[in-house]
Amino acid sequence: MQIGDATAHVDGMPIHLEQAPTIENKVTLVPIRFIAENFQQTVAFDEQTRVITISPPVDQSSNTALPVKKRLDKPTVDNLTSQNSIKIPLTGLLPSSRPYPHYFLSDIEMISDGKDDLYFISQNDQSNFYIKKMNLSKGKEISLETILSFNDEKFDFEYKDEHGSVSKFLRYEFIPKSLFYDQASDRLFVMGRDFYNKMAVFYQVWPSVKMIAFDTSGQLDTDTDFIQPLKDGQTYVISNSFKNILYTAHEGERLTSYMSVEGNRMHHLVPLVSNGILYVLDRESKQIKEITPGVGSQVVATLNMDQINIAITHDGSFYLTDAKQFYRVNVEGEIEPYANMDLAIFKKGIFNSLTGNYDQMPIPPGYSGAINDDFEPKKMVLGISPHFAINADGNILIYDDINLILRKITVFEN
Repeated sequence: MQIGDATAHVDGMPIHLEQAPTIENKVTLVPIRFIAENFQQTVAFDEQTRVITISPPVDQSSNTALPVKKRLDKPTVDNLTSQNSIKIPLTGLLPSSRPYPHYFLSDIEMISDGKDDLYFISQNDQSNFYIKKMNLSKGKEISLETILSFNDEKFDFEYKDEHGSVSKFLRYEFIPKSLFYDQASDRLFVMGRDFYNKMAVFYQVWPSVKMIAFDTSGQLDTDTDFIQPLKDGQTYVISNSFKNILYTAHEGERLTSYMSVEGNRMHHLVPLVSNGILYVLDRESKQIKEITPGVGSQVVATLNMDQINIAITHDGSFYLTDAKQFYRVNVEGEIEPYANMDLAIFKKGIFNSLTGNYDQMPIPPGYSGAINDDFEPKKMVLGISPHFAINADGNILIYDDINLILRKITVFEN
């Protein structure tokens, strides 16, 4: 880094700094997050206490080897919620054939922080959106907590259009569509669009709200494109599936700088950062590509799979599904069967994480003479687009869209 220069170099690669190094009262001030994260440290900022915490990754903080997890012969499936105990938030208004209401909610947007929390986009009507959090360590007391409303002036920002005129994007225009969680920086992001589908916007929403990048081409697909922070914490890679390109963005900027990624149009790229290197999985071509921002991409593996329905990432691996089971895949393309749902054992009742026991499935009000078994959910079908996440124990959290409940697929012995 150089004093007064907002460009730093990491291993010869230029990186844009949010704040250039400076000298004040004979003291050199440098961006602490940028330096810490480039030495593979984790930086957390508590806005209430104004405390910055820098900590090493788990593998640096202890020389004690982690215990080897033993895989179950057959995965078990626990019910974490019921339709009566908690309603999973839905989004996406679709027309209804009934005279009233005229619309119904049709989809779910769920993501995990890799620990005990799940985050959802919640929609109360056509214009009111929220982010809700569910903590899964509370046993019978599992509930949804509203942590953010999109009806907040923090989501307003000014920008220059293509002609250089200053315009203002207002929170009332924003429709959130997708959630993204970055484990390395412990930050939550949301991508959405305006009502007219002319503008796509990316925000950081946790631990604080700020606009990250925006696009006015009208060609970003807010259901399949992604945002991925790089290791400097201030540079982001954003996909445009329609154009087969990856943008390199800096906080608060319009998307302009990009590189081409060969593939099929409207493919779905899934990002993964491993050892500081960015990879993407193309679900259609089944290829894993290594990305060098500003330079290009190269294919490092082609997966020998008939189909990939959904793919997510967790702790340096891809997790995929086909019609019957889950797989774990590393960046070299090695495929490991993870959980076969044909072998799964389905448990009765609602699993209580505090006691380790199973509480009876509640009977809905108004059902006289009914028994709890009458309301036990049936076996789960993965389908073509299951909503799932991986928790800290390597087990699968999945939304059962037939029975409208949240379930846990236990893969390893406790």
